[in-house]
Amino acid sequence: MNERKIGFIQGLVYSAALIKEYKLDAEQLLNESGFTTEDLKRYADEYDLEKLGLD
Repeated sequence: MNERKIGFIQGLVYSAALIKEYKLDAEQLLNESGFTTEDLKRYADEYDLEKLGLD
């Protein structure tokens, strides 16, 4: 996966973690991104994944 996509995944999961922290629906954002859960777990920050329950 290229650096641009990895950066996008990291930003996506960071955004979703913030959305969830403020009790909004982060799941829709993640589902519409088109990335698999495996992609998210592989490239996103562990801290953000933990907030989303994806760790």
